[in-house]
Amino acid sequence: MATASESARPGDPSPVVLLHLKGAGHVCLISTLLVFIVLGITKGKPYDEVWQLVLAHIVSGRAGNAGIGLEKGFNHFFLLYQSCMQDFIIMFYVYPLFVTGYQLVSRWPFIGPALQHSHELALAHKDRIAPYGAIGLMLFVIFPFWSTGPLVGVLVGYLLGMNVLITFISVMVGDIIAVAAWIWTYDKLRNYNQTLALILLCIILIGAMGVTLFMRFRHKRKQSSPKKERKSLAEQPREL
Repeated sequence: MATASESARPGDPSPVVLLHLKGAGHVCLISTLLVFIVLGITKGKPYDEVWQLVLAHIVSGRAGNAGIGLEKGFNHFFLLYQSCMQDFIIMFYVYPLFVTGYQLVSRWPFIGPALQHSHELALAHKDRIAPYGAIGLMLFVIFPFWSTGPLVGVLVGYLLGMNVLITFISVMVGDIIAVAAWIWTYDKLRNYNQTLALILLCIILIGAMGVTLFMRFRHKRKQSSPKKERKSLAEQPREL
C-alpha cells in the first residue's frame, strides 16, 4: 500500500503546522485529565467514574458515550465536552503521524491496524466527499457510518489536499454538532420511554462491538492471504 507521505504534495502541512497540532493535542490531553481529576475529587459520583465514559467512547463511539453518561447522571455539557475532547485528542495526535510516517506507524502493534483501517475508510469515502468540500466533510462527520467519524474525517481532508485549518474546523464543528445531537436526542427519548432508550443503547453497543470484531477478522484474513499465496507458489513443482 502506498504511504501518505511518499512525496510532498501542494498544500501539504509544514513541519511547523504539524508541531502545532501535536502541541494542541498535549494541551487538550492535559487539560482534560485535570478536569477529570478535579471533578472526581470535588464532585464525587458520577464524576469519579469518568473512566467508564472513556471506555464507552473507545468501544462504541460518541453514541455509547452519551447513552451511558446520561444513564449515570452526568451533566449534559460535561458529556459534550469530554466526548469531543476525546475525539480532538486523537485527531491532533494521529494526523501528524499519518502525514509524516504512515508506513512506519502502520506496523505498530494495536495502533497500526487501526490506522490502516482508518486510511482504507478515508480512501473509500474520498470521492464521495470531494465534490462538496468543507461542507461535505462536516456532514460526513455529523452523519457517520459505523467505524467512521472525526479521525477518518481529517484523513479524508488530507487525502483531498484540503487546507489543514479548514479541515480541522469542519471536522470539529461537525463533531460538536453530532455529539450534542446524540446527547439531547437520547435524553428526550429516555424521558419519553426509558425501556426504549436502553434497547437503543444496547443495540448501539452490540453493533459497535460486532463491527469491531468483523474489522479485526477481515484485517487478519487480508494478512494471511498473501502468506497462503506465497506458500502455494512455493509448493508448485518447478519446471525442469
